Order: sequence, then C-alpha cells, then structure tokens
Amino acid sequence: MQQRVTLVLAIILIVHLVVSLFFIVDPPLLRGTRLSKIYKSYLLPGPFFSDAKIIDNYRLHVSWKVNDQWSAPRDYAMENFRSYQQKINPSSLYRSRLERTLYLKLLLPYENQEPELIKRKEFAPFIEYLDHYFLPIEVDSIRLSFVHKRAVDFTIKSDTAIYMINR
Repeated sequence: MQQRVTLVLAIILIVHLVVSLFFIVDPPLLRGTRLSKIYKSYLLPGPFFSDAKIIDNYRLHVSWKVNDQWSAPRDYAMENFRSYQQKINPSSLYRSRLERTLYLKLLLPYENQEPELIKRKEFAPFIEYLDHYFLPIEVDSIRLSFVHKRAVDFTIKSDTAIYMINR
C-alpha cells in the first residue's frame, strides 16, 4: 500500500513539473486562458516575471496630516509584502496584491479614462480602503505620492505624481 501511495505521489510530482515547465515557457496558445492565470498565480514553482513587471515598477506612498503634523510616508503594499516574506503569512501577500491592484487601476491608462484622478470611478473604493484600514479618524489632509520607475537599457527613470486631498 505504501508503495502505491509513493508511486502516485511521484507521478503527480512529475506531471506537475512537466506542466510547470510548459507554463514557464509560456506558449502563446494558452497565454490568456483561465487555467494559465490560475496556474501562474498559485501553482507555478518559483518567481517568474514578465518583462513588463521588470521594466515598470509602480509604488504608492501615503501620508496624512493631523493637527498640522504630517505623518511619515508609508508604502502599505510593500509593508504587507515584507510581512509576508518574514512571517510566511499568505494573507499579507493577498493584502499586498489587493492594495497594488487598487492603486494600479488609478495609474495605468486605459481608453476613455477620466483625466482627473479624483473623478475616476476607481478613486472612491481606493480612498474608502485607505480610510477603513490605515488612516486615523481625525485626518485633515491626505498626500498620495505615486512613483513610477522605468528600467530600460541599464538606465532608471523615475516619475512622481503627488496628489493632495483636503478634508
């Protein structure tokens, strides 16, 4: 009985490694499929990155003012990612992904996007999330610093957009 279980586990491992190799190569035929997205997000061994994620890096720093004192800027997505690395807590990784998704929806351009950040439909859920989880109740103002770093041909270019929200 133990030999059968060992054999079945060995076969499952071999199949998993073959399928992983298939998705690492990333054939265009399956690139946008649901199976590909699930496998790359949850089952693929190792950190394999796409060119776009290596070239463009987006960060958000949040600070707030209470009683005429500004807080130190904080990058909550990075803090949660570091927490995940230190404690191996998957909820920190998922929280980091959620936070990055919320602010990337504001930053990454798409068709017919409202030019003013505060008027975009993605802005309200983003601020609501910040209010609920991070900001103190007595906040006077919020400062959002979006940093975009681009690394191409051994040069790094950085662009920062700062938005002030008064309450």
